[in-house]
Amino acid sequence: MKNTVAKQTLTGMMLLVVALFSLLPIANIYEGGWPENYETETVSRLFSVDLLEGRINFLLFSIGVSGDYDRVIVGKDGWLFLGDQYGDGLSKGRGLTSVSEDDISRWINSMSSRQKWLTSKGIPMVFAIAPNKHSIYDEFLPEWASLQHPNSTDRLINSASQLGFRIIDMRPGLIREKQNYDHLYNKTDTHWTMLGAYFGYRMVMRELAGLTGQLRYVRIAEFAADPSRGKSCCLANMLKLQDHLAEDYDSRYRVNFEGIRGSICLAARGQTGTDPGACENVNNRRIDIPKGTIAEIVNELALNDLAVLIIKDSFGLAHGRLFNNAFSHSWHLHYTTIKNERAFKQLVEKLQPDAVIYQIVERDLYKKQFYQFAGK
Repeated sequence: MKNTVAKQTLTGMMLLVVALFSLLPIANIYEGGWPENYETETVSRLFSVDLLEGRINFLLFSIGVSGDYDRVIVGKDGWLFLGDQYGDGLSKGRGLTSVSEDDISRWINSMSSRQKWLTSKGIPMVFAIAPNKHSIYDEFLPEWASLQHPNSTDRLINSASQLGFRIIDMRPGLIREKQNYDHLYNKTDTHWTMLGAYFGYRMVMRELAGLTGQLRYVRIAEFAADPSRGKSCCLANMLKLQDHLAEDYDSRYRVNFEGIRGSICLAARGQTGTDPGACENVNNRRIDIPKGTIAEIVNELALNDLAVLIIKDSFGLAHGRLFNNAFSHSWHLHYTTIKNERAFKQLVEKLQPDAVIYQIVERDLYKKQFYQFAGK
């Protein structure tokens, strides 16, 4: 009897799955229309679960629940935050994922040794942390995800300070600026907006000025960041919510600042700093830096006659145009481009920069490929 009931239950479930699967094409045509290229896209388009997944996630989103907690956290007022799949950033901020004192010591020893070597060459180094979004807008986190202090970032900064290694902690400055300026980060993006990036740039420039002498930089009045509305971004896309949110769901800034146009040229070097090709003229706009390459930028009309090596991650893209305008000569590279300490020293010896800027997002602070490089 039990076997009969089990077989009937299994059969019923299988029939239900088949019925639901057979309804997918109807639902997809109703929601998204017939595929434009029906010869190559018909099967994949008609039997795609993306629209169904997006609708389910939207229903969950509307009650403050995420359909994929590992990647995206749904906060208050429609804010989205990065989940722990990316560097355990949220758990570290909440104090749930502990970073050992040994890890902190290794981090400080590695970075301070690098700084001392640069100092021996007469090259000042600035190190800055670009904050996680939840570190600045923690009031929009769900109640269960409130931050705790001191967390792993606090402990690193405090320990480094005691040992004489200076870190620009951008969190207090950005928290202060958000009292006067809206939307330093987008609701549905992991990154800061152009305005948030501007304040990060200003902190770095002020710190560098204290090491190299007086520097000129773009003032907030010159930046002309006009607020606007636009479509949702990356975190919403991870949950397939973009088609279910309003076209003007998120806030952003249109930036009129372009720096000194027509004076910049760009060349690409290999990861070891091999000689670049021809330097081609470009407008002073954001320049993407592919991993494994070094972008060399020359600006004859820059605000400062200074050659700077800038080691960064994706948070360094938004204010790239500002740094391009600040320095007569700069090299931009993703931190994974440098494979080991020896390669770093060889690169510095080859390029001979006047200063080095390190900037990394808070969630990646403890990646060994960052502070101890990727290999031997």
